[in-house]
Amino acid sequence: SGRVADPEGSGGPLAGLVQSLAARPYSLAVVLAVDLPFANSAALCALQAHLQPGDDAVMAAPGGIPQPLAAWYAPGAVTRLAAVFASGERSVTRAVLGLRVRVVDPAVLATMPGGEASYFNLNTPADLEAAERRLREGAQ
Repeated sequence: SGRVADPEGSGGPLAGLVQSLAARPYSLAVVLAVDLPFANSAALCALQAHLQPGDDAVMAAPGGIPQPLAAWYAPGAVTRLAAVFASGERSVTRAVLGLRVRVVDPAVLATMPGGEASYFNLNTPADLEAAERRLREGAQ
């Protein structure tokens, strides 16, 4: 464990992803954004099961939208992501989609624990209201 800071002046999720994955050796790393309040271990384990030999990563795509910050990464991913970042790319989605990545689509997510709802992304006040309503109603 430990804290890893973004490189000075780089900012953005791709910089943080590269820095975190490069911080120490790993056999498999899960990356989970802080704005996914309904993600849970069962959903993440089910996502991990879709990672195949030779893949750099596997990620959820709720609503068909790839979520590189709800993903598992194999060790080979960091070298390729660092190279893409060094070339000037700043979009984490474009960078990760350039890897050998397996994207788990909505139909498959629907069969997994929690379904697409596990990857509900909280970005706006309306999203916060929806999440609070969901918690009040006891649906998770």
